[in-house]
Amino acid sequence: MIKPVFASAPAKINLCLHVTGRRKDGRHELESMVVFSALGDRLKAMSDKRDHLLVDGEFAKSIKPDTTNLVMDALVLFRSRFPDAVKTGLEIKLTKNLPVAAGIGGGSSDAAAMLRMMAQMSSSPIDPVALGQIAAQLGADVPVCLDKRPNLMAGIGEKLTPLAKLPPVYMVLANPGLAVSTKEIFAGLRRRENPPMPALPASFDNAQQLAGWLKKTRNDLENSACEMVPQIKTISGFFAEDKNCLFARMSGSGATVFALYQNEIGALTAARKAQKRWPRYWVRTSSIDYTNSIDYTKESNSAQ
Repeated sequence: MIKPVFASAPAKINLCLHVTGRRKDGRHELESMVVFSALGDRLKAMSDKRDHLLVDGEFAKSIKPDTTNLVMDALVLFRSRFPDAVKTGLEIKLTKNLPVAAGIGGGSSDAAAMLRMMAQMSSSPIDPVALGQIAAQLGADVPVCLDKRPNLMAGIGEKLTPLAKLPPVYMVLANPGLAVSTKEIFAGLRRRENPPMPALPASFDNAQQLAGWLKKTRNDLENSACEMVPQIKTISGFFAEDKNCLFARMSGSGATVFALYQNEIGALTAARKAQKRWPRYWVRTSSIDYTNSIDYTKESNSAQ
């Protein structure tokens, strides 16, 4: 019998996403600054006779059966790699708070949370490298979601460089309720070899500096996504017209748009206005989650 284990699955936000090339196998080379929101899904695992998945939450009806769900795929791959690690069957409860196919890594983050729970429940220590290899098998975004820190992501998602702690910043997330196919968005790209991200400064002292750097970057998937879901451009424009908004852009392959604010009041005010304009849209306020961030300043000071 294993005590119940809980894990958060935060929303993944691509602050920028550059498509820099395409490999011979058809997969795209990317560069992206990735952060995680304090908002996300929630998972719980507890002992049972067999492995099975229960889903509740706002977007529970969007989840497919066990056989096609990334959470269960993660469980199956973990058991295949470490057959003796967790010997009991498991009831997995997923509270689905994030919209699916929304460009904020909901499914990938759920799968990563499942891997973290399995490692926590294991009767013996799990090699982090092996866990990362399982994550890579599940999808390009799962490794960064497993790490759960602000990262520069490169290659096809396998090259991660943790970022020093970014400045406090609040955000509004808005989604028009239309699922977007990542495969179709990539298929709609007009250019697949684009310039890389600009060089990062030594640090971002405040949210305005971060926003200023982001204005020099792109999301190369945005034009393709806007052709399929024009509402994305409308939402981005709505926030861009707000004098308190530091920066607004589509995350990932869409259709979720994020808007950055210096303070919580600005984010809350903008969210209320957006929800009033689009009552049926999913609109939430949040902040960048630094729970797992590395403070390199403190590390260097302690080393002296």
